[in-house]
Amino acid sequence: MKLKIAVAGVGYIARAHIAGLAKCDNLELAALVTRNPEVAKAESERLKVPCYPSIREACAAAEIDIVDICTPTYVHEQNILEAVSCQKHVICEKPITLTLESFGRIRQAVEDAGVKFMVAQVLRFWPEYMRIRELYDKGLFGNVKICHAKRLCELPQWQTWFRESDKSGGAIYDLMLHDLDFVQNMFGDIESVFATGAKNAAGSWNHALANIRFKSGVGCVVEACEEAFGHFPFTMGMRIFGDEMILNFQLTAGHNIDEPATSAVYTYARGSDPKLHDDIPQTDPFGNELAYFADCILNGKPAARASLDSSETTLKLVLAVKRSLETGEVVVF
Repeated sequence: MKLKIAVAGVGYIARAHIAGLAKCDNLELAALVTRNPEVAKAESERLKVPCYPSIREACAAAEIDIVDICTPTYVHEQNILEAVSCQKHVICEKPITLTLESFGRIRQAVEDAGVKFMVAQVLRFWPEYMRIRELYDKGLFGNVKICHAKRLCELPQWQTWFRESDKSGGAIYDLMLHDLDFVQNMFGDIESVFATGAKNAAGSWNHALANIRFKSGVGCVVEACEEAFGHFPFTMGMRIFGDEMILNFQLTAGHNIDEPATSAVYTYARGSDPKLHDDIPQTDPFGNELAYFADCILNGKPAARASLDSSETTLKLVLAVKRSLETGEVVVF
């Protein structure tokens, strides 16, 4: 059985989702949502699906099971509330929203509607990061001491709203959130956060370093920058130092993540030669998360891999980083 999905938004991330869901056996693109009539006409013809000016109109006119929200961050809450009021399941791009007050309204609406909801935390479904988590869960690192995660790029050029921190949240919401979510989910409860960074001309924190101390004893530095220049390549990676094994992962793409990329995961274990993990299945991470959500709906399972609870925890961590940046103080949990 295939569930029918409406994608709200027609920008870069929407195109990534549409390409991913085309690889899913349990999903079918049924509608698009955009208020831009010229784009609506072009995308409707290209994808051979109807396009509507609002989520409500799409849900009323087409047979829809899921609304996939790929719109700008500052309209996420409005879009989520509209979709759940139509009794549709919702998957929403990260960040879900920028404040805990907004998050509370979203949670209440989802719970009142009784629909399934998931935040598209794509690293949890990214093949290389899934391998990292697999190695960690198997205990192969031994006692992890230090972790470093990074995500660096030039400011996206396809939309101007990224430059406005009240709309995008800047690098800590748009980029750093990916890695904050991943390390928090892997290493557990947090003890403290201290962050330093630099603002751009618009006053947005667009390059930041967060030093996180976990209650387990792991120390983690997370770096995010979206103010690089000179055709700086999109770069993301992670290093983990345990007392039994070290991991080094780096992916380098072109000017944007959708350009051709090179990626390698190496591990270095005591008493062994370095290992290149060249057996990682190169599945589409966006397709992976969408297929997972559809499977949860079809089989009546909670979307536990990216739940509202875990999304709230991640948002609180992002807000702690922001508070530390603004005050220059350590934030204790």
